[in-house]
Amino acid sequence: MARRSGNGAVNKSQEIRNLLEENRRMSAGEIVSRLAAKGIEVQPSLVYLVRGKSRKGRRKQGRQRTTARAASNPVVLITKVKDLASQVGGMGHLKQLVEALA
Repeated sequence: MARRSGNGAVNKSQEIRNLLEENRRMSAGEIVSRLAAKGIEVQPSLVYLVRGKSRKGRRKQGRQRTTARAASNPVVLITKVKDLASQVGGMGHLKQLVEALA
């Protein structure tokens, strides 16, 4: 249930988030009509704003995970590349393999 502020008003953004947790694919119009049935007046622009902010947070988390994985330990990565180069016959051969893959 959404919290009420000191003056007794309902937190509309929290109500929208609660509905989006139930079904992420719910349209803005559907959310507005469901909240209107509960007696909460909401504009579609607020629904779009809340939905956009939640997506922004998920994108940011994804970028942070990718960055953390890529930069875990560069020394270990360099050592692995050197070992791979020695397995394929040197850096020249490794470079040719990489170019062939690209």
